[in-house]
Amino acid sequence: MATVKRRWVPIVGGAVALIVLLGIAAAAVSFAWLREHTTLERDLPPARATEAFAAVARRFPDPRPAVEFDAQRRPYPAATLRTNPGEVTTLQVLAWDAGERALADITLPMWVLRLKSGPIQLGGYVTGMDDHGARLTADEIVHMGPGVILDLTTSTGDRVLLSAQ
Repeated sequence: MATVKRRWVPIVGGAVALIVLLGIAAAAVSFAWLREHTTLERDLPPARATEAFAAVARRFPDPRPAVEFDAQRRPYPAATLRTNPGEVTTLQVLAWDAGERALADITLPMWVLRLKSGPIQLGGYVTGMDDHGARLTADEIVHMGPGVILDLTTSTGDRVLLSAQ
C-alpha cells in the first residue's frame, strides 16, 4: 500500500500563521491610528476645558446641539433640527473628566462609524446618560451636517461634546 503524503498539514499551518500575523498587524495599525487621532491632557484647570469646548462650538454657524436632554438626562431631537450644508467627514468626541481633570479629544472618520452595524448608542459612551432614543446612525449624523451633535454636562461636572465636521 502506498503512503499518502500529508501536504495539507503545512498548508493549514501556514494559513493559520498568516491569519495570526494579519491579526497582529491589524491590531498594531489600529493602535497606531487611534494614538495618532487621540489626545489626552491631564491636570488641566477647568477653565482650560471650558475654553476647549467653546472653541469647538465656535467653529459652527449654529452652535446649538442637534440632540437635547430633558430633566432626567434623556435625549430627544432638538425642536429645530438643523440640516447644515456641507460634507461631514469626521466625528469629534471631546470629553472632560472633572474628577481626574483630564480632557480627551478623539477624532473618528465617518467611514469607521459606518463599519458599525446598527446605530451608535450614545448612553454606552456617556456615563450618567439615559439613552432612551439616543441612537444615531452615521447617515443621520451626515444628514445633520457639520455642527454640534450633543453637549452634555453631568451632575458631577463631567462633560461630553460630539461634533460632526
